[in-house]
Amino acid sequence: MVDTHVVVNGSERTPLPGAIATARADANVTIEVTLKLRRIKALPPLTGRPAAAMTRENLGVGYGASKADTDKVVAAFAKFNLNEVESNPATRSVRLSGTIAAMEEAFQVELFNYAHQSGDYRGRVGPVHVPTEVKDIVEGVLGLDNRRVVRRGRQPVRRRGLARSASVPSDWYIPSELASHYNFPLGTAVVKRSVTRVRWRILPR
Repeated sequence: MVDTHVVVNGSERTPLPGAIATARADANVTIEVTLKLRRIKALPPLTGRPAAAMTRENLGVGYGASKADTDKVVAAFAKFNLNEVESNPATRSVRLSGTIAAMEEAFQVELFNYAHQSGDYRGRVGPVHVPTEVKDIVEGVLGLDNRRVVRRGRQPVRRRGLARSASVPSDWYIPSELASHYNFPLGTAVVKRSVTRVRWRILPR
């Protein structure tokens, strides 16, 4: 592994607190991973408001991944029986498909099934490795570990006449308070209370 693979910086993983490894992941199951590749060139420094906004097309063409890098990555992992599903130079991504066994060999990891109170997941311990020939190209590997990493929190809302919670910033408003803040004229519109709550953030006047 020392001679054939190199660690991807920042790829170390540890189990979720309280998680229990129940078994090795099924070697015959097919999964997909997404590789993030380096840019053709670094983004320009942002020293002030740009004269014109950069379009998505310009961003992809000027600062996406090169075709040469994409082809080299696809070829490197084809040796491990990982197949290209999709590649997008503009988003600098390459999606690969293969069995758990092939993924473990390609990225030098061991995948386990974990039981956790927030939901069972497939995970790993330690860093991800990539073949040395693409070590300067691949910047990230996503999908080997499928634990949930984002949790939706409650939207803090305060109502008129109720004490403000210490956890609610003073610049959050519900619609009726926004109208009062800016002295909006009264209208005849009817707002149903079943509508999803809206959070407003007031900028200095």
